[in-house]
Amino acid sequence: TVTIETPTAAENIVVRAFTQAVTITAIKAVVIGGTSVTIDPEHGSTITTATKLLTAPEVVATASTTGEHINGTGTAMATTFNDVTLAAGDFLRLETTAIVGTPTQLSVTFQYRIT
Repeated sequence: TVTIETPTAAENIVVRAFTQAVTITAIKAVVIGGTSVTIDPEHGSTITTATKLLTAPEVVATASTTGEHINGTGTAMATTFNDVTLAAGDFLRLETTAIVGTPTQLSVTFQYRIT
């Protein structure tokens, strides 16, 4: 889980570097305050390479108090997974691309399995 206090529309945070190959199996995002935050998680062999984890950026609304997810419980995300296979040595990054209102917190949890 990565939590960002007072997120902006231009976050670019390395969540984790993996030492083994993994497959992302689920994602859940929660926004507190404001109206929404748009997330666009990526992965790659460097912190600047970008393979999209999702098929499209996801607008996570604060109206969903239990968060929005893919392969979880609560409100389903409008998007789906694109490329969920990370090689050993890959970085997982979380980017934000837009905000509405003044969100006070964004938390994103990634679940994975070693492949």
